[in-house]
Amino acid sequence: MASYAADSTGNSFPGTGDISTLATLTAIANANGSSFGATPGFTFGSYAVSLASDGTVASYTLIFSTVGVPSTMPGSLITVTDQGISKCIAATGVCL
Repeated sequence: MASYAADSTGNSFPGTGDISTLATLTAIANANGSSFGATPGFTFGSYAVSLASDGTVASYTLIFSTVGVPSTMPGSLITVTDQGISKCIAATGVCL
């Protein structure tokens, strides 16, 4: 996401409409230096943004579930923001 912002107009993160599925996330991430394969070890959950006063994306939250991790364990849900990454428990929504 930082690579995307570095090269985008206004140095903004992708907008909500830019990432709405695993396919759109993969396309944007891979175009900016990632290497997601056709079957990553996670499923797409959601992507949301908050806007700055000038209309550019100020921050983002990306949520995905990991494949094969029980929903009662930390790391079964991952939350990625412009501030960092949190391991969460899918069953409770509690992040560590």
